[in-house]
Amino acid sequence: MKSLAALLAAVAIASLSLANAHAAPAAPSSSAATTTTSSIHPVTVRGNIRFGSPIELPKSSEVGSAATTCYNPCGEPSMVQAPNGTMYISTPRTLLVCCNSQASPVWKSTDGGATWSNPIFPTSTLPRGSAASGGDTEMAVDSNNTLYEGDLWLGNDSMFITSDAGKTWTSSAFSHDVADDREWLVYNPHDNALYGWYDGLKGGLEAIRAPLDTPLGSNAALVSPEERLAVPADPNCASLVCEGKQDGGPNEVNGVPVLNETESPGIPAVDPKTGTVYFPFGYQVAGKGIGIAETTDGLNFSYQFVKGAGHGHVGDVDNDFPVAAVDGKGTLYVAWIENKGGQEPAFHLYLSASKDQGKTWTGPTDVSGPISKTAVFPTLAAGSGGRVVVGWYGTNIAGNNNSKKIMKNAQWNTYVAESINADSKRPSFAVENIDPHFHSGTISTGGLGGSADRSLLDFFTVGIDNKTGAADITYVRDKLVDNKKVTAIMFAKQTGGYNLLK
Repeated sequence: MKSLAALLAAVAIASLSLANAHAAPAAPSSSAATTTTSSIHPVTVRGNIRFGSPIELPKSSEVGSAATTCYNPCGEPSMVQAPNGTMYISTPRTLLVCCNSQASPVWKSTDGGATWSNPIFPTSTLPRGSAASGGDTEMAVDSNNTLYEGDLWLGNDSMFITSDAGKTWTSSAFSHDVADDREWLVYNPHDNALYGWYDGLKGGLEAIRAPLDTPLGSNAALVSPEERLAVPADPNCASLVCEGKQDGGPNEVNGVPVLNETESPGIPAVDPKTGTVYFPFGYQVAGKGIGIAETTDGLNFSYQFVKGAGHGHVGDVDNDFPVAAVDGKGTLYVAWIENKGGQEPAFHLYLSASKDQGKTWTGPTDVSGPISKTAVFPTLAAGSGGRVVVGWYGTNIAGNNNSKKIMKNAQWNTYVAESINADSKRPSFAVENIDPHFHSGTISTGGLGGSADRSLLDFFTVGIDNKTGAADITYVRDKLVDNKKVTAIMFAKQTGGYNLLK
């Protein structure tokens, strides 16, 4: 988990960043930069899907001023696609709490990911010095192709909005009271509203709804007026005092789940048929260790639980963020990493599916187990009925990915798995290793605390091209620059196999 340790470490990072905070900002660039194909060759592990060689996003591996680079190491790339096909990738650069008017970088592609722009740094419309950025980033795109980038600074969330693909921006330094790791955004076309999900200051996990059909239009998202505590924490835990404790109080009060430790919210999803928004979160009850807060208005919530997830131990299903997705027929999927126990720790990626809004479930299906002994960072996207793409980082060494002793010689791979019957009782998957041995050693899932390698940050992203049905992936890989280890943001596209939208 990433709460108290993250806060303390982030303050330290912020103080180290001030040396660069007064650098003159570079003008945002939206011109396409030609990207070169790397020498990485994806390998089909099982089944019949193919990906092109990954390409490196321009300047993502550069080390330098936070005004012109993402202040390497760059990590945890978010990816979204607008209805018109324009693709965006964003990463946090560093925590700049007081002295910078630009948001974290955004890369843009208008040709399906074949080429990417140089990093665009959204420039605040507020007086210089008023905006803050860099703790986390998250994006969403509405039906008018307007892009929203949230930029967390551990105390609130700056919001940057562009309706002209990054040429001009509006912004606000205070959009909602996000307290800690992390915020997520998702657009709901049914009610034309932006929804958010985060660890807030009201004592638990909060949801926001910003209606975009008011006279304010997209600017309604600059300060979200509808903010609700969706999943409360035990009062003794609200100030982080229950960090690491298993028994902080009741698990449920009047049908509402109660958190007994600090929990990071999972990645939400919208049902394209009904407009129901699903907010996943880690829970502490054996057999239903992932909860789902469901809403159609951002104000009222019902709750379901993923059957078979978790075994009642703190953190057993949220070593990484659980992630939700909904296919074109309304089937809800949830993917997560879990150690099911036993003599040898084995962290695998599991997937469950529900055709009735979380009331009943098929699975869990162990997706990563046949491929890798340890998995981290689940990512998931859904297309038409039964068609999904899942991703994870995996190694053939079993054990805790944070352990220097266990993972000393670990070689990690970037896996993508696709299924066209993920809604069945026995789904099958085709798997490709996008980037063999892209990282070695530990991978931290303990936030900014501990001594494990934190350079990849906390997640990566898969998606589905809304024009071609091909799977897309953006992830982070190690790179040597002048004999110094840095990271690079990579992108790869499916070139053969399943069409996930048919």
